[in-house]
Amino acid sequence: MTQPKSPKSWRRVLWVAFVAAVLGTFAWMVLRPKEPEPVYQGRPVSYWLSEYYRKGGAAFMDSKYPDPARDPEMSNGPIAALKQIGTNAIPNYLRLAKSHISKTQRTLLLSSWLKYYPRWLLSYLNDIEIASVESPRKARLGFMLLGSNGVSAVPDLIHLLKTSDNQTSRRTAATALGYVGLNAKDALPVLVQTIADHDEFVRVSAFRAIQEIGKDRSTREWHSDCVSVILPELKKLSDDPRCDHWLLVQLLEDLRFDVRLALPVLQPLLNDTNVEIALRARELLKLNDPEAAGENKLK
Repeated sequence: MTQPKSPKSWRRVLWVAFVAAVLGTFAWMVLRPKEPEPVYQGRPVSYWLSEYYRKGGAAFMDSKYPDPARDPEMSNGPIAALKQIGTNAIPNYLRLAKSHISKTQRTLLLSSWLKYYPRWLLSYLNDIEIASVESPRKARLGFMLLGSNGVSAVPDLIHLLKTSDNQTSRRTAATALGYVGLNAKDALPVLVQTIADHDEFVRVSAFRAIQEIGKDRSTREWHSDCVSVILPELKKLSDDPRCDHWLLVQLLEDLRFDVRLALPVLQPLLNDTNVEIALRARELLKLNDPEAAGENKLK
């Protein structure tokens, strides 16, 4: 008769299975085919992007330092290289935008067995964790340099914004669409819907992208054809309980709208449970149509 395995034997089996899973995952990550990269002066786009990020691009994105493009070393080095590579780098930027820690990697990082990992595995997981932070930021830098030339990436960025379950990827997609500007007008409906995203950073990024797309970059006046797309989407959003009403009011304040078109959006906000939002909506209505404001008293 077969004897049942002791607890010690079961622990040994589990440990062997865990090590096999870790080694299999590591082998797949290391040995999988690498995507080709465009090259400039013998170095791939990832090198030039890392140089830009390391030498000031990251700090510039955080508004801590001036634009590194003003530095001759940067403008004649990484920035010149990335501009020369141009739209050929879009597939690489999109891969970076999608980059985040997978469930398997997160499980390994949070495992109670972390202290038993070999040094090489700890180093590898640490690199992955750093890359999950830096890669989306590098993608945003790349799209910032491309500006309106990044228009061919718009469909992929819209898809990423709509479908990704990772908030950093959604934030990156929204920011990149804003960098494209008016050429990303097709993204306005999904960007307005994103004001109801559960992540605050994603909502704010979408709000800023709407402004970057909808406004003329020289006069800062709104494009009328963009306003005609934004207002109907705002109406749908004003009835959504997940919507950030602060951002909604700010966007309405920024828009120089025809009050007849915007009134359906303002109506639900006039009696918002947040008194400050309701007052700002009332003032906005009064500013644009005093007669309508008198007919819509707060309850």
